[in-house]
Amino acid sequence: MTADARKYVFTRPPGFPRRVPVTLAVRALHFGRYGSDASSGRLTPLYLGNPQLIRGYSSRSFDIDSAEQFDDYLASLFGNKMAVASVEVRLPLLGVPQLGLISCPYLPTELVLFADAGFAWGESPYIRGINPASGDGGVCDETTFCYGRPFSDQEPVFSAGVSTRVNLLGALILEPYYAFPFSRWAADGDLAKGKGVFGFNISPGW
Repeated sequence: MTADARKYVFTRPPGFPRRVPVTLAVRALHFGRYGSDASSGRLTPLYLGNPQLIRGYSSRSFDIDSAEQFDDYLASLFGNKMAVASVEVRLPLLGVPQLGLISCPYLPTELVLFADAGFAWGESPYIRGINPASGDGGVCDETTFCYGRPFSDQEPVFSAGVSTRVNLLGALILEPYYAFPFSRWAADGDLAKGKGVFGFNISPGW
């Protein structure tokens, strides 16, 4: 089941040219698996750290040494259901003369300030060394490794940062970003407090 709600508010801040609107964009998204096979080990668990959902938690950005820390990372960001909320402030930085702070019609670019929050829950069993498609280890117990946690044991993750979205020849939307993943600053996290991570998206904005 997917539920997706979005709201866009256009405004023209004082001091900006009237042709340059600033957009406040808000999104709430839920994606969940329901039914008897929702927690089946035959299904790949959902990953909240996809940068199209929550920026700053890409799997390639983690620097994890201990197995305990790695398992905690898996439990925090995987599940069979997830909820995401995002807020963005968007400024057309480059664009056609009628719409853009700087006239550059060949490389439309918007500057984005963002804040993301996400919550993933639900366990998906997996026995190390055994293909989950085999159906073995279908119940989470002391002998089975599971991705995710039950709803009552899970915690949300948060991030904020800045990005730019560049329209490349009308064919690709490129989004380099720098995010501060607040939930990775905890005592058992992998980042020092105040440190951010770079990331990259190749997808349209929402």
